[in-house]
Amino acid sequence: MFFKFSFLISTCFYLGKIKYIPGTIASFVTVLIWYFILPHDPIILSFILLFIIIIGFISIKIILPNFDDKDPQCIVIDEI
Repeated sequence: MFFKFSFLISTCFYLGKIKYIPGTIASFVTVLIWYFILPHDPIILSFILLFIIIIGFISIKIILPNFDDKDPQCIVIDEI
């Protein structure tokens, strides 16, 4: 269960599974979400960013040992 959830988070809801330029697409979607959907209050954005960093770090630590590559292309949470 933790692996599936970590894979979901690490690939940003499977954006990392897109065949071409997954990191760029994940970054673009993130910019759209941050600009159009999230509130523009700096305190709220700071808490959301801190939450994403913590969850992303934990999910990468869980899922990374299952790959042979040190930086798999499908892990795009670091672009977020």
